[in-house]
Amino acid sequence: VFSPIGGVNDSGFLSLTEAATSQNGSLVVNNFSGSNAQGALIANFNINLTASGTSIPGVPADGFSLSWGSDVPDDVINTGAEEGAGTGLIITFDVYDNVDANPDNGAGEAPAIGIKYNGAFVTPERLVPRAFLQPLDWARVAVRVENDGTVDVSFNDTLVFLNVQLPNWTGL
Repeated sequence: VFSPIGGVNDSGFLSLTEAATSQNGSLVVNNFSGSNAQGALIANFNINLTASGTSIPGVPADGFSLSWGSDVPDDVINTGAEEGAGTGLIITFDVYDNVDANPDNGAGEAPAIGIKYNGAFVTPERLVPRAFLQPLDWARVAVRVENDGTVDVSFNDTLVFLNVQLPNWTGL
């Protein structure tokens, strides 16, 4: 659903889900160069994981991901959207702690940010405080993939991964 106001600097924004249980949403951008493989990618977007922007609400299960590849589905990922889809490059933003459902005690696998390629993590997921992944306002996400297969990821203007090498990179 597109809203003409309420985004960054009161700009418009696209809402993938409402603040309710059992919601899934996706935005699919098809390969704009046809069937040609791309060796580099720059993705910049803002995200808001809070309902009101005034305080950290309950945990927004489960998170989100950026999936880039030729086998990403054209429709909504119905389960595990925070884990991504396909076997290409996936940047995971896992908010919900599946170990004990408490993302604030450090006991589980989340909140965390990770990089997957060819179906497996190429780095250990980086655990982060929930307040980091769920700031009170819009957070800027930046992902850069260089032609040499190195990846940089930042969240809310904080560098999380720098020059992570994707094994056997040939582009997607």
